[in-house]
This record gives sequence, C-alpha cells and structure tokens, in this order.
Amino acid sequence: MSVEEILQTDLVTVPPTATATTISETMASESVGTVVVVDDGSPLGIVTDRDLALAITAGTDVPGRDARSFIEDDFETATSDVSVFEALEKMERAQIRRLPIVDDDGAIRGIVALDDVLVLLSEQFQSAAAIIRAQPPRL
Repeated sequence: MSVEEILQTDLVTVPPTATATTISETMASESVGTVVVVDDGSPLGIVTDRDLALAITAGTDVPGRDARSFIEDDFETATSDVSVFEALEKMERAQIRRLPIVDDDGAIRGIVALDDVLVLLSEQFQSAAAIIRAQPPRL
C-alpha cells in the first residue's frame, strides 16, 4: 500500500524567514502543532510546538528566531511511491513522527504522520479480525 492512500495534503507551511512568533500564531490560528518550512515549493524542515516549547525552556530568545534555526540538517522526505511500511521504516530510522512527501522535483505534496499509519494499520487489523470471527471455529 502506497503512502498516497494516507497522504495529508492540507498541511500548513511557513517560509524559512518566519519568526517563532509568526510560527506560533500560525499554529494557533490553524489549530495545528506542526508546520512545514517551505522555500520555493520545496520543504526544508518541520517545526513543531514541541520545538518551540523546548527552545523556551532552554532560555533562548525564541520570539525573534526564524524557522531556519529550528530545523535539522538531516531532514528526511520521501516520494509518494514508497509503501506505508517503507515510510514507517524511514520514520523509525530517523526517529521522527512526520514524513513530508515530495514529488519527483522535490516540491511538497503532503505529509504522512505516524498517527495516520497507526490508524491505517488498526483498520487493517480490524478487517482481519472480522474475517477470522466470520469463519467457523476450528476444533
């Protein structure tokens, strides 16, 4: 099964120059905890509400920091032709919960979150369980 089936395309993006204040306001107004930092259509990284909270806890000057300062250099993406299991393996290796999906030119198409994968797997397990329940018991 391709990630295309669980791809969330209604993601919220900010430019790399967006300040932490702007990011926080965007998260609040859009009711999200994650924004994708995009430059010229291509994702550069992700900023989460956790990133902002940890920066505040560290005592840094958070409001004036730009989005670039929150993103990691080893940013992971995948294309929509990867399977759900390949995406899950990639998330596990990189220790991330969200995987941006890009097209062949590197432009952002959407995002797959660990939560989306877990919901899909749960639905598949429920379907398998229904099949098992419908079978006569084996003695």
